[in-house]
Amino acid sequence: MYHPGMCWIPKHNKAYSDGGHWQEPQCMRATCVSYRSELYVEYATCGAVGGEPGCKTVQDLSLPYPSCCPAVSCPDLDPAALKGEEYGEFTNWIGDYYDQSTPIA
Repeated sequence: MYHPGMCWIPKHNKAYSDGGHWQEPQCMRATCVSYRSELYVEYATCGAVGGEPGCKTVQDLSLPYPSCCPAVSCPDLDPAALKGEEYGEFTNWIGDYYDQSTPIA
């Protein structure tokens, strides 16, 4: 089939206009893009993720892109571990840098 000014996707039996997008399997989004009077299909996928030892990668492929992209989950992380010396230095810096008398909206 011929659809002037549109991206024809045979497996969907559908034409998409410039800027139109659709979901592809394995957490991918495709977009019909016009560039220099030609039409192309641009694919967007998830980036690589990694975590600390004890963390795991979680992903829900039933969600649309980008919500389906993998994320790192660290269920065994002890919140008290975040209260070390570096945390104290950071909170002191925030207190010194920002005017505490100015209300935050």
